[in-house]
Amino acid sequence: MIRRFLDSNMIKDFLNIKCSYSKRKNRIRLKVSAPASIANLGPGFDVLAVAISDLKDILEISYDPHGSDLDLEVQGIDIPKEENIVYRIASIFQESCEGSFYLKLFKGIPISKGLGSSGASSVATVAGLSKTYGLDLSDEEIISIAGYGESIVAGEPHYDNVSASYLGGFVLIDHEMNRFIKLDIKKDIWFTILIPEIPVPENKTLYARSLLPNNLDRRDVIKHMSNIAKLLIGIYKEDLKMMGEALSKDYIAEPYRSKMIPYYYDLKKIALENGALGFNISGAGPSVFALAKDSFYAERIGRILSKYLSEKGVENRYFTAKINNFGAVVEVIM
Repeated sequence: MIRRFLDSNMIKDFLNIKCSYSKRKNRIRLKVSAPASIANLGPGFDVLAVAISDLKDILEISYDPHGSDLDLEVQGIDIPKEENIVYRIASIFQESCEGSFYLKLFKGIPISKGLGSSGASSVATVAGLSKTYGLDLSDEEIISIAGYGESIVAGEPHYDNVSASYLGGFVLIDHEMNRFIKLDIKKDIWFTILIPEIPVPENKTLYARSLLPNNLDRRDVIKHMSNIAKLLIGIYKEDLKMMGEALSKDYIAEPYRSKMIPYYYDLKKIALENGALGFNISGAGPSVFALAKDSFYAERIGRILSKYLSEKGVENRYFTAKINNFGAVVEVIM
């Protein structure tokens, strides 16, 4: 069973042991990229996610074993560095493993849109610093620490976005055994992602979780279980039709979080009428996604949905993406 890190002290204690065997005694520069992701995928609430192409965060790390400086430059968002998830995670590593850092984050994933932005930043930081110090952290350890990093912005650890961003492809989270299982798939699978440019609540993820009911009707639970099983079988068989049917049905989050998204059920109806195989909310929203037959349909669905929202007076943008099967990539550049 893989341990989960519930607070920064647990991580520090763990890193103190790992860093006592650290191999890194010289300067090094790294570049780490971590992709965006779609969490939940309809019925897979907190247990399923998929990494997607095109959008990614890139973190450059310059390390000197001498000194104790820690500096962060960010392009793409404007928040105090001390509040940034990259800075917060790096400070934990630095306290345990020492050395001086200059970090530069290129924020390619929009924040608070339901696309795993904080998860990607967290993954890039943990994976990069593991390589920097020569810690040889396992995949599970990197994901677990990155999941804790999510709690800095989300209020509690989450593992769906971080596991997909790190491993790539579809990922199933085994909450009983604390394992992260990559579901390999060879077929190119295309998505349309529509981003309504609307105000979101502060601490959006916490707010979105507060909308969910404490109890569910047993009949809905049975249907929900059937849908997640169907989705997993569809992924395993690479059956797009089955996947689309399953991910369009969600009895835990969609009925409640859809209220945050303007014209949500209109968008869903239009997408399905125009070739989408499935449609649902991306993570906690407000982005929505459609499963498409191919790149042509993905682009077509995006244009139609974007036009509809624009005509309703809602600013928006869309993009198409396929599965990113590689996940996070760490490169030594000096």
